[in-house]
Amino acid sequence: SNGTCINSTDTVNIIVGKNPIVSLGPDQTIFQDDGIMLNALITPDSLNNQNLIYQWQPSNLLFNPSSASTKTNDDLIENTLFSITVISDQGCIGRDSISITVETLLEIPTAFTPNGDGINDVWEIKNFEQFASMEVTIFNGLGAQVYSSNNYNYWDGTRNGEELGVGSYYYIITVKDFNGKSEALSGTVTILR
Repeated sequence: SNGTCINSTDTVNIIVGKNPIVSLGPDQTIFQDDGIMLNALITPDSLNNQNLIYQWQPSNLLFNPSSASTKTNDDLIENTLFSITVISDQGCIGRDSISITVETLLEIPTAFTPNGDGINDVWEIKNFEQFASMEVTIFNGLGAQVYSSNNYNYWDGTRNGEELGVGSYYYIITVKDFNGKSEALSGTVTILR
C-alpha cells in the first residue's frame, strides 16, 4: 500500500464457436424400393471447412450414417422420421429432422382366370387405396375400349356383362397422389380360362 505496484498483464484468446445450422429440406414422399438421398445443408459457410461430425438416426436404414449425404437402404419399407446431429470442432451442435413417407407400388397382375372357380377370378390391382384417385381403361387387341372406371375396385373380364375371350388386353392406369401429381402406367393383362 506504500509502494508502487508492478503492472501485470495477460492475454486470453477467445474462440467464438458457431452453432451449425442444419437443414434437411422439406418432408418427402417416395415409393418403396426407390430410396432417397438425404443431404444435410450446413450454414454458416465457415463451418464447411471444419471437420464436422454427422450422426444420422435411425442409422440402420442408411448406407453411410456418418456422412453429410447418405442414401436410404433397402430396409426402408415404412414411414420413418430421420434426424441428424452435426457437431462442430468446438463442440457446438445443430440438429434437424425429415419425415419420409413410403408408399407401396401398385401391384398389377399380368393375368387372371375368370372361370368361376373362386381362384384368381378377377383382375385385382393392389395398393391403389394410397392414391387420391385411379382411373383404369382397358382395350382389346383392335384398340376398342372394353372397360373403364374412375372408381376402380376390380375387373371381372367382361364387357357390358358379356365374357371376353381368352387373350391379352392393353391397359392404361392413371393415378394421382394426394399432392396432385399424376402418373400413367401401361401394360398388358391376359385373360385365361
